[in-house]
Amino acid sequence: MLLSALTTALCLLDSSPQDLVFLKTSRKPLRGSVTAQTDAELVFNPYYSTHAEMVWGVETFAKKKVRSVKTDVPPRDDFWLRLHKAKNSADELFKLAEFCKKKRLKDECLVALEWALLADAAHVATRKVLGSSKADAFLARDPATNQQLSDALDAYLKNDDRAARVAKAKGLIKQYRLKWDVTYFERAYRSNKQPRGTTRDRKLTMRKDEIPGVYTLYVPDSYDPFRPTALILLLHGGGQEGDKVIGSGRAACSQFSGSLRNLNYIAVCPTALRAPWRSAINDPWIRALLAEAEALFNVDLNRVYVAGHSMGGYGTWHFGPKYCDRFAAIGAMCGGGSNGLKNLRDTNTFVYLYHGGDDTRVRPGNSQATAKRMLKDGNDFVYTQLPNKGHSCPRSAIEEMFTFFARKRLTVKKRIQARTRSSFFAKQTRDEIKYFGKLKTR
Repeated sequence: MLLSALTTALCLLDSSPQDLVFLKTSRKPLRGSVTAQTDAELVFNPYYSTHAEMVWGVETFAKKKVRSVKTDVPPRDDFWLRLHKAKNSADELFKLAEFCKKKRLKDECLVALEWALLADAAHVATRKVLGSSKADAFLARDPATNQQLSDALDAYLKNDDRAARVAKAKGLIKQYRLKWDVTYFERAYRSNKQPRGTTRDRKLTMRKDEIPGVYTLYVPDSYDPFRPTALILLLHGGGQEGDKVIGSGRAACSQFSGSLRNLNYIAVCPTALRAPWRSAINDPWIRALLAEAEALFNVDLNRVYVAGHSMGGYGTWHFGPKYCDRFAAIGAMCGGGSNGLKNLRDTNTFVYLYHGGDDTRVRPGNSQATAKRMLKDGNDFVYTQLPNKGHSCPRSAIEEMFTFFARKRLTVKKRIQARTRSSFFAKQTRDEIKYFGKLKTR
């Protein structure tokens, strides 16, 4: 269960865009991405885009001026890339753990060792490092390797007798030394009742007496309420005519649906109460929606993202920097903004920025200026600008954005969180109790 879900999320990680180009005329390398090269020349993109079609800001060097090209990836990004490539090979995963140890990536090292055990429960080198008792305990409490526990959890989700469920949860916690509590189990039971697939124009429940919001919800068929899952907030484009908002969460979900089907992400796609997204009334709406999603679904709080197109791109620039302590990455497409770049840099929040080079509805000048500033200031970002795309949101840009999102995690107190952090461990809030009922654990 864990291995298959994370493999799905990592399936996009097939290349590294970070290259160092050493020119014969300079001792200092150029950092960016090499998007094309022949025997005669090399095309270099300082904005890290992987698209060979991008021409804005791109430099072409004669090969005779290039001394060498070296791939250079930050250790944590390298970890996610290598984790995917190692897949089910216990030997390769163990080598990755050794790499993490050398780079002082403690949490990543443990993740690699756990994956090695999932690939081969008897792997000698891994068991030696972890210790046999610790390895056996991990395997016993993971449903991916313990069929008896997996069957018990499936039975728990189907049991509508609360008292019997609570007693069973307590027994499983004790028997397998699970790190979950009864509240975690009961939230999983409630979560399993939620629909899979796409639910359009769903009314907000959390604070519904104050906020008349509707949103479209996407839950992958593979969603497991016992496993923390990534969440993305998708903001629609459009505008407003009189009192009517043009655009909808339904449209945003449809725009990104092709990519969402290939991901193990939950998506919440709200319809703005008023345009633009920065209107004050939308702030409590978005906060309530995220709180609802995190109460009803097992959300990995280290993998929460926000993205949007057009007006949604502007909205991403509003909510992303404002709540950058909650988002691991933001994706602004065909919008505009540059506020909060320092906040994003200080919290190590990744920015994916896209614009059409011939966009006449929202011209790319602001995005270009923001990309230049992020390059100068040292933000973690990618800027892609494609010709002949107008104001559209091409699938290739969406796929590139998700490729980068897949290896970005939240930074908490200057430490990137490699492990999952479930929203089901949180204490019940007053709003959760008021609108969804108090979870009875006795």
